[in-house]
Amino acid sequence: MKTIQNKKNIQNENYAKRSADVNRASVRLPRSLSASLVFLLIFVTILAALPTDALADTLRIARADSGQNDRSYLRKPDLRPRPVKPPSSVNSTGDWEYRLRPSDSIWSVANDYLKPGKSWVDLVRHNHISAPGKTAPGTLLQIPFNWLKVQPAPALTVSITGEVLIKKSQETRWKPLLPKQHLRVGDTIKTVNGSVLIRFADQSVLRLDKNTKVVFNRLSQFGKSGMTDTGLRLEKGRVSTKVAPVKVNGSRYEISTPSAVAAVRGTEFRLHTNGRQTDLEVVEGTVNLSSPSETVDIPAGYTIGTSGSGKLSTAARLLPPPSVRQIPSPVTRLPVTITWNEVNGAQKYQYSLYKGSQHDGNLILRRMTPTPRITLNHLNNGAYTLTMRAITGSGIHGMDQVQPLRIKIPAITATLISPVDGEQFNDTSPVFRWKPITSNVQARLQVAVSEDFSEPVIDSGYIYQHNRSLDTTLKPGHYYWRVLTRAGGEGITSSEVRTFAISGSLEKPKIISIDYKNGNATVSWEAVTAAESYTVQLSSSHSFGTILQEKTTNETSLPLKMKPGMSCYLRIRATGSRYYRPSTSDITRVSWAH
Repeated sequence: MKTIQNKKNIQNENYAKRSADVNRASVRLPRSLSASLVFLLIFVTILAALPTDALADTLRIARADSGQNDRSYLRKPDLRPRPVKPPSSVNSTGDWEYRLRPSDSIWSVANDYLKPGKSWVDLVRHNHISAPGKTAPGTLLQIPFNWLKVQPAPALTVSITGEVLIKKSQETRWKPLLPKQHLRVGDTIKTVNGSVLIRFADQSVLRLDKNTKVVFNRLSQFGKSGMTDTGLRLEKGRVSTKVAPVKVNGSRYEISTPSAVAAVRGTEFRLHTNGRQTDLEVVEGTVNLSSPSETVDIPAGYTIGTSGSGKLSTAARLLPPPSVRQIPSPVTRLPVTITWNEVNGAQKYQYSLYKGSQHDGNLILRRMTPTPRITLNHLNNGAYTLTMRAITGSGIHGMDQVQPLRIKIPAITATLISPVDGEQFNDTSPVFRWKPITSNVQARLQVAVSEDFSEPVIDSGYIYQHNRSLDTTLKPGHYYWRVLTRAGGEGITSSEVRTFAISGSLEKPKIISIDYKNGNATVSWEAVTAAESYTVQLSSSHSFGTILQEKTTNETSLPLKMKPGMSCYLRIRATGSRYYRPSTSDITRVSWAH
């Protein structure tokens, strides 16, 4: 027994010695390494204490944070409709909080924020302030929502594409909607074949697609509180909106349809209705959709709608954005073809091109296409945003693939073909031709009588053509012509300058009268356009073999010597510049009876 006990003592002594050695070794470790070992031991201890399911979830989250594409750890949100509650209101019971700034006082806050009928006295009582004049900066004031000032907050049209109409409140006539026009409560907007972008007081934006009708029910802001109350009614069509993040509790942004109400705070979504059913597509944030009996919060990437009976449908995921193939940046040659990869479940696609950004830029074009492939042409230089989305067979629009696009087309000088330099034309105007450049380059034909083109007689404006026949006839004369080219709306260049000449005939002079008096026969005739002089001839024969008299004048009448009983023949010759061929009047017999 003693032997066994001695062995145990020896083992304990050896264990203690090894432990001491380890402790001495740990003392010699760097401090940072020691801290890392301690953290690792704590982490392992926590993991060991976790249930198996929690441990698995933790590992999946860690794997997701490491940048892997495995998204199996994501849980599907609760999208089950729940019984509807009465809608909230910015005028409902409750307080808005305001913290005093150094420049504030109880009196200034009351003046800036309280509606008529409420004063600083009410504010003091509600906040149990005993010394109003000594309230320190940083003091938190509670102000009931229904005490706040309410004032109109008109919306503003930012940009319009195509035909958009407005019917003002209390009016029955539709009128064209104008850019920068204010929109007020009771106004109705209707898009025909166009689109309109609208901005609200809180900087939220709303875009109406074609064949859409919207009524503005509420457009208010609450003094200087920063709170706004925006309410719209979508009667038919499709809208997309990006709502500014709510900085102050109490703000409200709602869009109602005949079958549902969408309420949001700081999000981006699309809404479509045909008057009976409503479809909601959430792009960013969360949107609350309510029918008369149910309500549900829908997160980004999901869609839900109402049935004909008003019940909410089952929420489903939106189709993902199509992935775009490589696009040159910048685009230096048009047309350019852009292709996206197809999306499973898509029946068709929709692309949109904006000048500037997607949410506040002008919509240039929007088209449906059976395949995710488009060709762009005739664009000015500048920055654009191009979006492509997939659409299901039931008409649900998927997530957008957003692609910045920059166009930078250099200008190219036109090469003239005809007329050649110095060419002559008789009684006709030439057809102007120049070498085709590219379909995206615009050309501008100019024709002038002076080489500096200070007063062009022909200016076609910029057109996508490479030949031009004149709609009007040029007068005989000497002309200069050139072609200006413009690419991408800028970078204008000029071709060489060429000359040509057109010749023509003067009109025949027409004799008006012959007045016999005092031994003279005074002949008068109509003025001939472009004639510089007239030559009047009298002859004894119709063939004018013998000239009795010949006089030249720049007037339109001339006396000729004649005796009573004399009979002869008269003609008038009109002469112009070197670009006009002379013309002669009809021969007239002149007789002076006794």
